[in-house]
Amino acid sequence: MLPSSAFGTFSRREKEKKSRRAELARLPSANACEKPTAAEQAPPYGDTADARRVDGIACSIFFKTRQRSGATFALASPNPESDMAIHELFPYLHVKGAIAAIDFYVNAFGATEKFRLVEPGGRVGHAELDFGGMTLMLADEFPECGILAPATIGDTSVTLHLHVDNADALIERAVAAGATLEMAARDEFYGERSGKIRDPFGHRWNIGHSIEEVSPEEMQRRYDALVNGTT
Repeated sequence: MLPSSAFGTFSRREKEKKSRRAELARLPSANACEKPTAAEQAPPYGDTADARRVDGIACSIFFKTRQRSGATFALASPNPESDMAIHELFPYLHVKGAIAAIDFYVNAFGATEKFRLVEPGGRVGHAELDFGGMTLMLADEFPECGILAPATIGDTSVTLHLHVDNADALIERAVAAGATLEMAARDEFYGERSGKIRDPFGHRWNIGHSIEEVSPEEMQRRYDALVNGTT
C-alpha cells in the first residue's frame, strides 16, 4: 500500500492538472474572438487567468502559426517553482490599414514580407515582416476585441528603435516614403547618432547608428550633466 503522503501528492497533482485545463479552456480559439468585459479592459485585467489571455483573432492566429513553426510556448504554471521558457520577443503592431502599412515598411525600411493572413473582407488578421533577420508582426485593428491602432487611440506610448549603418540615410528614405520627421538625426551623449520619425500609421520610430562606445558609468555621468545643465 502506498503511504498517505503519496495520496496527498497525487491529489495535489490532480488539482494542478484541473487548474491547467481550466486555464487553457479560457484561451480563445483561432476562429473566435470574445469581446472583453469592462472588468477585463480595466487594469489590472481581472484574475491571473484573465491576465494571461491571448487577445483577439490576430494573437490567436499568431499562437497557432508559431506552434506550427516549432516555437515553444510556456504558460505560467500553477507551480510557482517552475520556470517559464522565453525564446523570442516580437514587437506586434496594430494599424488602420495593414496592407498599406506593409507596403510602407517594405519601401521605407527595406523589410521583406514573410506572409499574411487575410479575412474574406480584406482585413489582415496577422502578418510578419523580416527586418534583417528579426521579425515584426502586425495586423489591422480589431475594435470588437479592444485591439486599437494609434490612429484610433490618438497617440502611442511605444517607440521602436532601429539600429542601422546610416541613420541619416534611412530617416531620409522613410520621410520620402511618407513618414513625418519628429527629430532630425543628431549626435547623442550615449554614443549614437539618431533621430525620430512617425510613420503614417501613428507608430514612432527612433533610428540611429553607433558613433562611439560609451560605458554605462560614462553614460550616466553625461546624463547627469545634461539634466543639471552642466558640461
